[in-house]
Amino acid sequence: METAFRTLLTILTLFLSSHATAQVDTKNDLLPENTTLSTFYYDGYLANRVSRLLTTDPSIWYQLSLKWKSGMYFNWLEIHGVNDSDWSNGANDETQISIGKTNKIGEYNLKYEATLINTHPIEKWFSHDRLSLDLYISRPFKFDFYGEHTTTPELRTIWFSDTNNIVGGVPIIMPSLTDQWDKLLGIDFLSLQNRVAVSWDGGLYKNSSEGIFLQTESSLQWRLGKNTTLTFPGYKLFTPLNGAGGDGRDKTHGLFFCGIKHKF
Repeated sequence: METAFRTLLTILTLFLSSHATAQVDTKNDLLPENTTLSTFYYDGYLANRVSRLLTTDPSIWYQLSLKWKSGMYFNWLEIHGVNDSDWSNGANDETQISIGKTNKIGEYNLKYEATLINTHPIEKWFSHDRLSLDLYISRPFKFDFYGEHTTTPELRTIWFSDTNNIVGGVPIIMPSLTDQWDKLLGIDFLSLQNRVAVSWDGGLYKNSSEGIFLQTESSLQWRLGKNTTLTFPGYKLFTPLNGAGGDGRDKTHGLFFCGIKHKF
């Protein structure tokens, strides 16, 4: 618990210092252009990269996001179970730290990202933790139909490895389609987001390279002001499209989620 408190205190300190400094000089390109804090509840942990249900125990996800005008960004995500006071030793106790950059080439968006995934026990850094190197290529399309739609096909490719053996990692390929439906049915403060993805990984840890999975996610988003959004309800579903190689991922799993996000 002490470790979790120190981590959250660090996140709060980073946020307060960046926000306070930005108030002094908003033209300094070295300072974040915006800061976002979010808290989400999940009643299980479906891991997108490995298409696996890690646990059915509920957890809270706390995230700090910093973005710069240059396209650089930094994310700190804390995932912790709510069934006990120990924030270190469960399958839903995890820290993820990401740095990345976005670029635009014509109508296409590119994003490069490196993520260190510190699995439990979270006190031990780089000891059988995970490294994810991600490349995203996407192109948004906008149209009006009972509201404002932004439909974005995206190709995400990943090199996923143990931090002790980066060369021995595996590729992950995840094409997806996301639709952001703003002003849902003419309601200015309401949006519906739907995402559909197909995922394949090269087989790492318990996974077989034969598994192909359908990932779907839907959520209602309620704007509670200019910079605050409530997500409720949300539902996430993983469905195997083949036998998954007998690696324990042959069943459909779904979970509920909700949360709140504020942008400064």
